[in-house]
Amino acid sequence: MSELPATWTEKLLDVTSAFSRARTTQEVGEVAVGLGVEALGAVAGALALVSRDGAELYLVAGSSLPGGAETRTRRGVEENDLLSDAAREGATVTIESPEELARRYPDAARGLPWGEGTRMALPLAGGGRLLGVLGLGFATWTELPGTSRAFAQALASQCAQALERARLLDAEKEARRRLAIMADAAEAFSAPDMSLKGVLEAIARRTSEATGDGCVLRLLSDDGVWLDVRAAWAPPGAAESPSAQAGRIPAAEGLAGHALRSLETLSIPAVDPASLAEASDEERRAWLGEARVHSLILAPLHVAGRALGTLSVARTRPHEPHEQEDRLLVEGLSGRAASVIQKARLYDEIRRNGRLLEETLAREQAARKEAETANRSKDEFLAMLGHELRNPLSPMLTALELMKLRGGEAHQRERTIVERQVQHLVRLVDDLLDVSRITRGKVALKRRPVELHEVVASALEMASPLLESRRHRLVTSVPRAGLLVEADPHRLAQVFANLLMNSAKYTEPGGTVEVRGDREASQVVLRVRDSGMGIAPDLLPRVFDLFVQAHSALDRSQGGLGLGLTIVRTLVQMHGGVVRVASAGQGKGSEFTVELPALDASALVPRPPPPTTAPRGSLAVAQRVLGVDDNVDAAEALGEALSALGYSTATAFDGPGALDAAAKEPPQVAFLDIGLPVMDGYELARRLRELLGPSVKLVALTGYGQDHDRARSLDAGFDEHLVKPVELARIEALLHRVALPLGGAASNG
Repeated sequence: MSELPATWTEKLLDVTSAFSRARTTQEVGEVAVGLGVEALGAVAGALALVSRDGAELYLVAGSSLPGGAETRTRRGVEENDLLSDAAREGATVTIESPEELARRYPDAARGLPWGEGTRMALPLAGGGRLLGVLGLGFATWTELPGTSRAFAQALASQCAQALERARLLDAEKEARRRLAIMADAAEAFSAPDMSLKGVLEAIARRTSEATGDGCVLRLLSDDGVWLDVRAAWAPPGAAESPSAQAGRIPAAEGLAGHALRSLETLSIPAVDPASLAEASDEERRAWLGEARVHSLILAPLHVAGRALGTLSVARTRPHEPHEQEDRLLVEGLSGRAASVIQKARLYDEIRRNGRLLEETLAREQAARKEAETANRSKDEFLAMLGHELRNPLSPMLTALELMKLRGGEAHQRERTIVERQVQHLVRLVDDLLDVSRITRGKVALKRRPVELHEVVASALEMASPLLESRRHRLVTSVPRAGLLVEADPHRLAQVFANLLMNSAKYTEPGGTVEVRGDREASQVVLRVRDSGMGIAPDLLPRVFDLFVQAHSALDRSQGGLGLGLTIVRTLVQMHGGVVRVASAGQGKGSEFTVELPALDASALVPRPPPPTTAPRGSLAVAQRVLGVDDNVDAAEALGEALSALGYSTATAFDGPGALDAAAKEPPQVAFLDIGLPVMDGYELARRLRELLGPSVKLVALTGYGQDHDRARSLDAGFDEHLVKPVELARIEALLHRVALPLGGAASNG
C-alpha cells in the first residue's frame, strides 16, 4: 500500500473496509466487482472461484457483463481464455491491444471481451493454494500505468484474504451444522416406538440430510443371497430418486459384496469406467451411468461381525467429490444405524409373533442388551466425533494466539470474531461429550463444604465474556457467608454458568440478568432471572430435556445443541437438589431456581494454606521442545508459537521423523499426538523413553480425553495428558512446571 499515491491508498482503504464486513464468498465477490472495479476505473469485473477438485472455475459475482458466452457461470481451468490462463499459470495476464487479443485468443468471444479495451485477470491465492481469479475490463485500449497495476495487485491480495476469512467462517458454520445433525440423528434413530420401516426411513433421510447426497439402505434377504432396497432418500431438487436403481442385487458380487466381506467402508471419490466395472450387474452399471453418479460411499451395516446390509450415498455434483470427513460421517451413521436396526427388528418380531411369556421375557432381555450395545456405540461415536472436531480446532486456536504474540492491529476485528466462534465450537464439543458422561453416571463429584458466593463468583467469571459482549446489566445479590452447601465447586459452578449463559443468549442486548442467593428453611436457593424473550407454556415442561432448545421456534441463530440445561438438571440432582423454571410467557423473561440442601456452618473447617513453591528463578525453562502431529497445520502452529516464546523447537509429522529429530537434537519436553501414522503415539512414547531416558518429559496432546484414554497414556509412559484444543498459556504453564533443574539436560542414555 505504501507504493501507491495517497488518493489510491485512500481508495484501497475504502475497499479493504468493505471486504472486512463481507461474511460470505458472494459478499466478497460483490465488493470486488463493485467497489473494487469502480475504485480502479474499470468498467467490468468478474470473480470466479476454483471448484473443490481444481478442474473448473465458477462465477460467483460479475458487473457490467454483456450476454453470451462470456458470462458462462462455469469454465474449465484447461480452457483457452483469460480467466483460465491466469488460474493455470498462477500469474497475472494482461491484454492491452486488439492485436494481442487476436493473437492470444483467435476466438475473441472466449477472451473476456468486456468493455471495448484493455482487460486483466489476476489469480487469487491463499493458504498455499489457488482460490480463484479476479477479471477486470477497461473502456479503452491502453497500457495500464504502474499505479493502476499496483492497485489491481493490492485489490487481488485483499480479495484473497477476504475469501480465506469467508471460507473459515463457512467451515465453522458447516461443522456446527453437521454436529447438530448428528445429535439429532442419534435421537431420531432411537425412537422407542418406531417400527423397523420407520427406523429405516429415518436412517436414509438423516444420512441424506447430513451429506447432501442421495442415500440407499439395503438389507440382506432372509437367505443371505440378495440385497434388497428397504429405504431411499434424495436431497431436495434431485433430478432422480436413488430408489430408481435396481431393487435387488446379488450380495456376494461387486462393490457391495466386497464391503460385506471386509466389513470396511468403501469410498470412490470419482466414479470412472474402472469402478463402474466393479458393479455387480449390467442394470446397476447402467443406472450409475445414467444418473451421472460422480462420487460414491458404501458402508456395511453390521453388528458384532454379522452383516445386515449396506448404506450407500451417491453424489451427482461432479466437482465436489466425497472427502475423508464424508466417509467418517457415513461410517459413524452406519455403525449407529446397524445397532438400531437390530433392535427394531427384534421389537417387530415380538409384536408380530406374540410368543409365550417366557420367550417374550427372553427377547426383552436381549433387546435391553442390544440397547446397551447401541449406547456404547453412541458413546464411541461421540468420542470419535469429539476427537475429529478437536483436531482442526487445535491449530486454529494456536494460530490465533500466535497472531496475538506477533502483535499488530491488522484484521483485529476479524481475528476476534474467529476466536469467539472457535471458542463457541469448543464449548459445543465439550457439552456434547460432557452430557454423555454425566447422563451415564460416569462423573464422580468431589464434594466439600463451600459457600455459595465462591461458586457464583467462578460461574460469573466463566459467563462474563458473553454477558459483556451483549452489554447486559448484571445485578447480583449473594451473601459472602451463610449459604453453605456440600458440593463439588467446579461442577456446581458449571451449573450456574450454564444458567447465566442461557439467560444471556436469550435476552436482547442491553437487557437485565439478575442473580440472587437466599437461605429458605433447610434449603439454599439461587435464582437466575432475566428480562429476555421468555418461554412459551408448551415448552416449559421440556426445557431440561436432551437436545431441546426452549427458544428454537423463535431464534435458532443463538446456536447451541440444547445440552446445557440437561447438564444443569443432572448435576443438580446429583447434588441432592432440584431445579425449576418459570416464565410468564414469550417476551416476559424467565426465572430458573436451584434448591440445594443447606449445610451447617460448623462443617466449614479452615483449609491449610497452600504449600509454598520455589521461585521461578530456581528452575530453568525447558529449552528444547519437540512437537509431533500428523496434522501439519497443528504441528507447525505449535512450533511457531513456542518459538515466539523463546523455546528452541523441532517439528515432526510421524514416529520415524520424531525419532530422527530426537536423536539429532535430544528434546527436554516432547508433545506427541496419539493418532499418528506408521506408529501411534503410545509406541512413539515408549521408543523415545528408550532413546532419551527418564529425563525427557512426554506430554500427550490429543483429541481423546476420556478417563480410559488418560489411563492408557499413563501406562505408555506419558508424564502429562492434554486434550485439544489447548490454550497456549496452559502449555507455557506446563513447560514451567516440568522445567528441569538448572544445568539439567536430557540425555540419550
